[in-house]
Amino acid sequence: MFKILQEQKKLQEAIESVQQLQHIIQQNKENSQHTKTSTQNEIISISPEELLAWERTRLGMERTKLANQRTLLAFIRTSLAFFATAAALIEFFDQNIFLERTSYVSIVIGTGVLSFGLYSYYRSNKAMKSMEYIK
Repeated sequence: MFKILQEQKKLQEAIESVQQLQHIIQQNKENSQHTKTSTQNEIISISPEELLAWERTRLGMERTKLANQRTLLAFIRTSLAFFATAAALIEFFDQNIFLERTSYVSIVIGTGVLSFGLYSYYRSNKAMKSMEYIK
């Protein structure tokens, strides 16, 4: 039931966005001069379905951008867990050589996870920018 309400809310927001765009187009049409270029005629001839599709595409790119940021935060959280484990092992078990080596391995793994996360984030961000949806 809650998911249906969320979908209805999203649809209502999309419809409001289409109505706002139509209002802007109408204002531009009224304010334009008598001679219009073909580009202006093409903008005015956009149907509500096309506007809705454009809005869905824009919102999809926003969701993708937010997912990319959440993934980066997950990599950072995981690497911090490795660093905290290493710090605890070094602090509390400094006499045990096996645990000391394990802590250094944990630091290396944490650094690798953080490096991969940053690389993945910037690679995805660059790919999205190449699609010209992110400004």
